[in-house]
Amino acid sequence: MVPTELHSGKPCAAPGTSPHSQWVTAALLTGFTAAAFAIHGYHLGIADDGVYLPAIKKLLNPGLYPHDADFFMVQMRATAMPWLLASSIRLSHVPLPWAEFAWQFLAIFLLLLGCYRVALLCFDSARDRWGAVALVTAFLTFPVAGTAISLADQHLHPRTIATALILFAVAAALDRRKAPAAAWSAAAFAIHPMMAVFGITLAVLIFLPWERPREFPASAALAANPWPFLARPTAAWREAIATRRYYFLFRWPWYAWCGIFAPLGLLWWFARLAKKYGLPNLGILARCLIVFSALNFAGALIVSALPPLEIFLPLQPMRFLHLVYLLTALFAGGLLSRFALRDRPWRWALLFLPVCVGMFLGQRFLFPASRHIDWPWAAPRNKWVQAFQWVRENTPQDAYFAIDPNYMSLPGEDQYGFRALAERSQLADYSKDASVVTEVPILAPRWQQEVHAIDGFDRFTIDDFLRLQQRFGVDWTILEEAQANSPGLAGLDCPYRNEVVAVCRIPMAPR
Repeated sequence: MVPTELHSGKPCAAPGTSPHSQWVTAALLTGFTAAAFAIHGYHLGIADDGVYLPAIKKLLNPGLYPHDADFFMVQMRATAMPWLLASSIRLSHVPLPWAEFAWQFLAIFLLLLGCYRVALLCFDSARDRWGAVALVTAFLTFPVAGTAISLADQHLHPRTIATALILFAVAAALDRRKAPAAAWSAAAFAIHPMMAVFGITLAVLIFLPWERPREFPASAALAANPWPFLARPTAAWREAIATRRYYFLFRWPWYAWCGIFAPLGLLWWFARLAKKYGLPNLGILARCLIVFSALNFAGALIVSALPPLEIFLPLQPMRFLHLVYLLTALFAGGLLSRFALRDRPWRWALLFLPVCVGMFLGQRFLFPASRHIDWPWAAPRNKWVQAFQWVRENTPQDAYFAIDPNYMSLPGEDQYGFRALAERSQLADYSKDASVVTEVPILAPRWQQEVHAIDGFDRFTIDDFLRLQQRFGVDWTILEEAQANSPGLAGLDCPYRNEVVAVCRIPMAPR
């Protein structure tokens, strides 16, 4: 029989109530963090780290990126993370790759700690709390519907740290402590403002008097979407935003729409279980998440349906699903432990071994040409990253590169950012610069000019590179090896080559 004892809403005697148990909790969370690295991997300089990492390096060495710093430094004014990381490196004198690896470990640790703090208030059994944390750990790189994000990234991202702080705020709200909830929310806002807005909304909903639903204020619907005003749309900005399909809710595939509503069904079920088995905080949080989802989904529908509101699309209102997915996974883990897994080790193994192996294999599929973990002390295995490293060590600091604007999507490139790892300037690309432009419209004309100047890059001849040299001052390029050996580029000086790419000088244009 399933135990049906009532729970007061406050955590009963639990890990964390004595110094000894606090050390045990910290040790277990450290183990879960190491497991997360083993399952999901770690990659320095991939995806959004191609924007954040150059900003950190620019803060440490202002002489870097003399030609293109606007493509990452303007956006970085919205987050304190690059300054925090740069300051920690200056104070500790730890090399940047080691520092970022340590920060990623800390970010995952804090995220799981936040999950544990919420689970501590939602479940009355230590086993169920750790079951909740375990399931989140296994699913950290699970994709969130059509939002192009996962529960946590394989690289250091302010969203991970902000989410941990949001969870601390949610736990404080469940415990009816307004000052800590406000403090954690403010800290999250300093790290990632857009994600913090979702967390603040959820915390506000938790503080509402749910025992008297008629008092639910209509103004709460407005609090769910306090989007700031952005600049007037331009044709160049619209071209940039068209590269981000996931911004447009009505372009999501059918299965992504299923991903919007499936968690709501689970949350409704979880709320019923919480009421039946005396888990009041779980019930409150599940009901709040349902209302939270409805409010934000309504706001996203309005923004997506009305053309005059297109300027708000880069704020990505559907990313409210990130919190919904994370907490749904947390609840599912705790309830699975309570009702299915219990004290049967073979059941835990039967669930978690296939899940962890599947998530691991998924990461290997996404990054087939790279190490599963980019250890700070290990030489890169990825051929593109090897070329970027050669560039960093053998070209002038003011070198200016022309690269295929879709290079991060090429086979074997594995989403590594050139600026992040080569520490050199490049002409704008479609992969990350277009995303930055959607949030910083003032850069749109320059972005449009540069990406169209390298249209058809894979067919360029020496004359095309001379044109780029005259127009923009670029003096280096990175080419796929087959293109570097093409007749139209015969005689091009390429001091570095490997099996995949070549790094070549662009000759000076005749005056």
